[in-house]
Amino acid sequence: MKEISEILKQHRINANLSLEDMSEKTKIQMPYLIAIEDGDIDKFKNDISYLKYYIRFYCRVIDYDFELIREKLDLSIDEFSQTMIIKKIDDDKQRQNAINRQLNYSKEKNKVTKKVAKKGKDYSFISLLVMVIIVVICIMFFVFNVFFKSDNEIKPPVIVPTPTTTPVVEVEDLPISIVENDATTYIVNDYNVKENISIKVNFNNDTWIRVYYDDVVTNNPVSKVYNSGEVMEILITPVNDMKITIHFGIVKGNEIYINDELVVLNEQIKDLASGQKIDFVLKGE
Repeated sequence: MKEISEILKQHRINANLSLEDMSEKTKIQMPYLIAIEDGDIDKFKNDISYLKYYIRFYCRVIDYDFELIREKLDLSIDEFSQTMIIKKIDDDKQRQNAINRQLNYSKEKNKVTKKVAKKGKDYSFISLLVMVIIVVICIMFFVFNVFFKSDNEIKPPVIVPTPTTTPVVEVEDLPISIVENDATTYIVNDYNVKENISIKVNFNNDTWIRVYYDDVVTNNPVSKVYNSGEVMEILITPVNDMKITIHFGIVKGNEIYINDELVVLNEQIKDLASGQKIDFVLKGE
């Protein structure tokens, strides 16, 4: 990975591009660009698939043939993945050893508890016998009161309330309204504030996705690469003026639905084969 990093960094310098320029052109955040040029593959351990896509975009901007480093990159990713697997196995072994030690401690503790419990068995039997006698006395008292009360006792009349019914008013669900504010911003109106809003993306092209709530990155859903044929759904409790942003790696061919209503994208962005953020602003009923 270090060799790949040196090659990329040198070509960026030769292209007279700064890291800030690269971040602007690739839409990759600065910490990840720095990690790529430092050969810090550990930065991508939470989702190693991003590394390959980021380097592909990097090569495209500096006009470098990605195929020249593909094999070395795949080898580096495989070696890192194997290292992570071995580390996980070691962690699992340590965790299992800790569990075994706890189980052994619990067994020894139970042995001591059983010895103490044997001494109290006689007392337990006596307590059970006393409880049985009390229950029998209570049953006898109840039977006496039910069957031997005076027949002259006046019972109050039983009044049965007349049930009342509340008419049910059916409320017709109206479809939400999606209005284009500009090429990348869409206003969502006429939704029910008491029900969740569903934003669904049907992927017809492979692309990575990142979602923001009011310009803050969220992991629900997780940022990752979605393949053609997959579906991503966001369920949101609506708040007026809330902004949901979906950052597409590739817009072209992918479909967006809000409460099953198809969002008709602006002609300027609907066929983009590059990164684009699309905003949806909730404006109330």
